[in-house]
Amino acid sequence: MNNKYYVQSGEIKTVISAKSSLDACLKALDICFDRDIMISPSFTVSQRGFVLEREPFWINSDESIYSSKEVMSEYIKWVG
Repeated sequence: MNNKYYVQSGEIKTVISAKSSLDACLKALDICFDRDIMISPSFTVSQRGFVLEREPFWINSDESIYSSKEVMSEYIKWVG
């Protein structure tokens, strides 16, 4: 079963249906991989909306932050 995830990293800001928060990062990256985009050092993922738009900014225990290095490493395996 897939859930809805809000994924942000640099110029990536999208809502993705995925089986996990990491899978959502991989799918978000895949959608825009052929474009020249900037990503930030991390990916933030939530099922409640875009984390970086909250005032004040906070992360709940059910939300995830992945390093871009980790996401890129997993992406190479995922597409391989």
